[in-house]
Amino acid sequence: MALDRFPRQRISLLVDTVRAICSVVLAMMIANHLTGAGSQVALMLLLLVMLSLNRFSLAGLSAGLAYTVDDDEYLDASSIMPMNRAGGHDHRRWFGRGHPAVRRRPAGH
Repeated sequence: MALDRFPRQRISLLVDTVRAICSVVLAMMIANHLTGAGSQVALMLLLLVMLSLNRFSLAGLSAGLAYTVDDDEYLDASSIMPMNRAGGHDHRRWFGRGHPAVRRRPAGH
């Protein structure tokens, strides 16, 4: 899987950039009233790409969660993470910047 072969920071940046571009294109299409029968295919493809990238991003965040969260807080963090990532919140806020549900483990754990 591509997620395991490349640095996750680079993948996260690429996924977020592509999703932002898709969001802008989608907003421009809607603002210009390009929602007719011919444009619906393009709208659905844009939404499919955005949702697929969101799922790809969530897989990466879930894989790294075990290394950043204390064992007694893992269940809470794993239930909070998908909701916040899907909402478009900044993942740096959740990964190691002092959020109560997510704390970095000391070296050696």
